[in-house]
Amino acid sequence: MATGGPRKLGISLRRHYPHRVPRVPSRSREGLSRLADGAPVLKVQTRLAQGEVKWLGTGDMDWDWKRWIERAAWGMSRDSPFLRAFLRPVGLRTNLRRRQPAQGSVFLPCGTQVRLYEPGRNYLSFELHWKGWEYYEPASALLFSELAKKADCVLDVGANIGYFTFLACAAPGSRKVWAFEPNPRLAAILRRNIEDNGLNAEAVEAAVSDVEGTADLALSWSDMSASLDGSFKGGPVTRSVEVRTATLDGFAAAKALPSSGLLIKIDVEGHEPRVLAGGLGLIERTRPDMVVEVSDDYDPAILNRLAALGYKAWEIRQEGLRETGRLTLIREGGLTVLNRLLTARPAAEVAELSARIVPRLRKIDPRRTSQYRGQGPGHYQPPAMSKA
Repeated sequence: MATGGPRKLGISLRRHYPHRVPRVPSRSREGLSRLADGAPVLKVQTRLAQGEVKWLGTGDMDWDWKRWIERAAWGMSRDSPFLRAFLRPVGLRTNLRRRQPAQGSVFLPCGTQVRLYEPGRNYLSFELHWKGWEYYEPASALLFSELAKKADCVLDVGANIGYFTFLACAAPGSRKVWAFEPNPRLAAILRRNIEDNGLNAEAVEAAVSDVEGTADLALSWSDMSASLDGSFKGGPVTRSVEVRTATLDGFAAAKALPSSGLLIKIDVEGHEPRVLAGGLGLIERTRPDMVVEVSDDYDPAILNRLAALGYKAWEIRQEGLRETGRLTLIREGGLTVLNRLLTARPAAEVAELSARIVPRLRKIDPRRTSQYRGQGPGHYQPPAMSKA
C-alpha cells in the first residue's frame, strides 16, 4: 500500500476498497457534499468562530486514514512545541467529540508545561493545546503571572479548567491557590488538572456571590459560559443546576487568609459586581490586586466604593495598561477588551508592570487571539509587531 502521504494513501485505499472510500471532488464546502453514488455519507461541520470546515467519516469510514492521522497528530504534539506548531493545521480540524485523547498540554508564558485533562471534551483545553497561551487573553495572562510572583495567596473565582490557577502556581515563589468553579463537569476537570500537575492548589466547587447558601447556576451550550445571572450573555440557557454559594468575606474568615499578599481573579459572566460586594470586608482589610472581567457595564457606585479605598481601574490591553474611570465593555473594530486591573498600587508601579509585559505582547498578533471577533467598522489595526 502506498505510504507517500494522505493523498497517495487515499488513492491506494480507493483502489483496494472502492466501495468504501469515496472520491471527494473538491476540498471546498460544496465539493465535500458531492460524493460518488452509494458512498457513505460525509458530515461537514463548520466551526463558526474560525470559519473552518472539517470533514470526517461515519459508519464504514470510521477506520480510514484520517482517523489515524488525527491520532498521530495528538500523540506527536503532546511534548514538542515544534511538532505542535507543525501539526496545528491537522489538530485544529480534529473532531472534539470523537477524538478524545486522555491528555493534552500547554506551555505557559514562563515555559512550564502543564497537562490538560481530556482536551477533546473541553473547548478551552483544546484551543490551548493547539494554539498555546498566546491565544487565550495573552495580556491578562502575562499580567497575572507578574502579579502572582509577589502573591502569597491567590483566589481564582470562576476557574473553569484552571488556566489562571496554572499561571499562579507556575510563577516563581510559593503560594496557595484556591480555585472556585461551580459547574460540576468543569469542577471535575479542574480537580483532575490540579492532581495531574501536582499543584499547590485546591478546587472549591461553589459559586462566589454576595450571599451564602444555594442558587441556580444557568448553563449554556458552551462550557465557557455559566452564571448565577440567568440573563447573562454567554448564549441561550440550556438548563440550570443548583449549586452552593459562598462569599469572599466568609471564605477568608473560614480559611484565615493573610492580611497581605493576596491576588484575586474574577470571571463569572456578569456576576462580578456581586462577588465584589460580598468581599468588600476582605478588600478593605488586605487591598488585594484584582483582575476582573467586564462583560457588561458596572454600577458606578462599585467603582466609587473601591476608589474610596484607594483603588483605580486599568484596562488590560495589547498595548499595555491604560487607566480608566469606568468599568464598561470595550469593543474596538473586532477586538474586545474584557479584563481590568483593579489595584491600589501607585501609578508608577502599574507603569512598571505594563513595561514588563508589553515587549512580549508586541510579538503577538491580537487578531489571532480569543479577544478578536472579526472585522467591522473601525477595523482594528495592531501596532507594528516586534521581530526580536
